[in-house]
Formats: sequence, structure tokens, C-alpha cells
Amino acid sequence: MPRRERGSVLVEAIVAVPACIVCALAIADGGALVRDRLAVTQAATRAARAQLTGGDVRGAARAALPARLRSSMHVRVARGVITVEATSRPTVLRVPGGVAQRSQVAIDAGGAR
Repeated sequence: MPRRERGSVLVEAIVAVPACIVCALAIADGGALVRDRLAVTQAATRAARAQLTGGDVRGAARAALPARLRSSMHVRVARGVITVEATSRPTVLRVPGGVAQRSQVAIDAGGAR
């Protein structure tokens, strides 16, 4: 391989490798955001079950969420509809001022009061 081609391959690698690493980290963060969305859905389900059985709706939702989401959790109950909201932030690619995903799940608990 001529020397000139080896130099261009090196330059391409210097650009491509960090780009691939950033893409892999972004995919990992995307997976974490999906995981947090599923946790909010689970918390809403548990809260609805607590509503139907006469239990503590907010406590059930809080217990179902991972600790990292509890501080941003909000639970509303209106006419049998339970809404759980929480904000999740990237765990790997943290950018100052960064990106946040607000998840909101509403479940109709069958009009239970």
C-alpha cells in the first residue's frame, strides 16, 4: 500500500472511530429512555391496582418507580383516571442543559372512587 493511502486511512479512522463510539453511546441512552418509559407504565398500572383495592395510589406508584425517577414523579387522580408522569435524563451522554424525556401514562381505573 502506498504511503499516501496509508495516511488517508489513518485520517478516516480518526474521524470514524469517535463517531461510532458516540453512536453506540446514544443507542445505549435510547435504551435507557425506553426502560424508564416502561417503568412509568408499570407505576401507573400499580397505582390503578391500588385505586381499585382502596390502597395508597401515590405510594404504589412511587414504590414501582426506580429511585432515579421518584424525584420527578407526579401522580394525578381525576374521575377514576390515574396519570403518572416522570422525567428521565440520559445516563451516558450527559450534556449540560441536556435532553430530557417526560413520560406520561394515564390509566382508567374503571371509574373507581
